[in-house]
Amino acid sequence: MKKHLFPEESYQASDHVLANQTVKIFEAMTKGIHGNIFIINLLEKKIDYIPYLPFYISEGSIQDIKTAGLSFLRKITASEDHQILDALKKTVIPFFNKLPINDRTKHVINFDSHIKSVEKRKILLNYKVIPFELDHEGNIKKAICNLSLSLKKSSGNIQISSEASDILWLYNLKEEKWIKTNKKKLTYKEFDVFRYYLQGLTIPEIAEKTYLSSDTVKWHRRKLFEKLDVSNITEALAYAVTNDLI
Repeated sequence: MKKHLFPEESYQASDHVLANQTVKIFEAMTKGIHGNIFIINLLEKKIDYIPYLPFYISEGSIQDIKTAGLSFLRKITASEDHQILDALKKTVIPFFNKLPINDRTKHVINFDSHIKSVEKRKILLNYKVIPFELDHEGNIKKAICNLSLSLKKSSGNIQISSEASDILWLYNLKEEKWIKTNKKKLTYKEFDVFRYYLQGLTIPEIAEKTYLSSDTVKWHRRKLFEKLDVSNITEALAYAVTNDLI
């Protein structure tokens, strides 16, 4: 019988080393980004990796959450937002799995839902689900889930976007249908006004920084709000963060 050059044990050892390295990478990423990173296994309905529990989640230990798997998400989600989880399972994931197979890992699923907090209050969270592994049929197997406090006013806001496309897919929960639209893009002047606002500068200070008049700064701000279909800078920030404009 011919012997393998690399015995099976060596593959297992290599996989174990790679898994440990991956965990260390995600631990480092969690420290350097906004929110918490989880690794979820959609096919097996498991949570493969969770760094630590956010202080507002009190339901059990990390091991309890891993044992419960993705059912834990439904457990902590406010009952009125269970329809969002149902839509993800029945509509969003199947829609995602019909995208061109070579583009699927370039897309991101984004949504907001309320959880029941430690003090039984409702907290609105944003979920960014970023697939990184597909099964042999091209369906999502594993994904990174970035969980953070939402900047939106209400739950829902289900969308699918891609870094490689200007197309933005929005899902209407009430009408149960997809809406195809295009991503918004900022001009350089709008971007400057935006970033200086976020730094806390006043309109005269922004005008000085951008070599514009105060009236022109106000005009760019108004056009920015119109473009993003928002009414104030907080809503504009929420849109920009969700859609990676800044």
